[in-house]
Amino acid sequence: MHFNWTISYKFNSEISIATYGLFSKRTNPLSDNEYQQWIEDEFTKRTSGALWFVSNCYAKKRLEIFNKLKSSTNLLIEGYGRCVDYYPLHFCRSYSQCESDYMSKFKFYLSFESNTCQDYITEKFYKAFYYGLIPIVYGPEKANYERLAPKNSFIYLNDYPNDLRKLAQDLENIHSNLTLFSSFHQWRQTFEVILDGHALEPIRMCELCQRLVDLRQGTRIYYKNLREFYNEKCSSI
Repeated sequence: MHFNWTISYKFNSEISIATYGLFSKRTNPLSDNEYQQWIEDEFTKRTSGALWFVSNCYAKKRLEIFNKLKSSTNLLIEGYGRCVDYYPLHFCRSYSQCESDYMSKFKFYLSFESNTCQDYITEKFYKAFYYGLIPIVYGPEKANYERLAPKNSFIYLNDYPNDLRKLAQDLENIHSNLTLFSSFHQWRQTFEVILDGHALEPIRMCELCQRLVDLRQGTRIYYKNLREFYNEKCSSI
């Protein structure tokens, strides 16, 4: 069986924009005063360290990292879900008020993917930004994230390959220093995050329409092995 086009998270899919979220330029950028008020409020009210909602217990490596990070810092590192606490004591449905309430108390979010597949960056990443947290990411190569997110907006866990204590120290410094904390949010003056599927889907359809318009006569694309296409650089984490 042959497939002509793919619509997915992979950058080399024919349609790939806004699969799980999108950074959009603000029509009206925040003024310096508006941003300063926002960042001071967020810094003050977010008294806890890092949060993680997790339901997939098969990706063991990220569970090990979570436990090591939790024991390496004095910051509150909390995980909720069937893998890490007394589930369903802290069960929160996605995009619920419960989820929003938890997200509002922490400065960081553990955006840990379940595998390292090329370009595989899911809503975990965008949701952190949407709720005002700094994502600590673990998944595909750093360049994949840099193609999607503003500069200096996230922390890449593999920048600390052998020393989570150094990461813990950096998190403590950011947590206690308004200037450092602000440096990870400066992009918010000119950009915002779109997460709503109803808003994202028209953007994806616009990309599809544009690709159809740009299609040259006689051009044919065939995928013979979709499993191979999607499993590029995959490994369980």
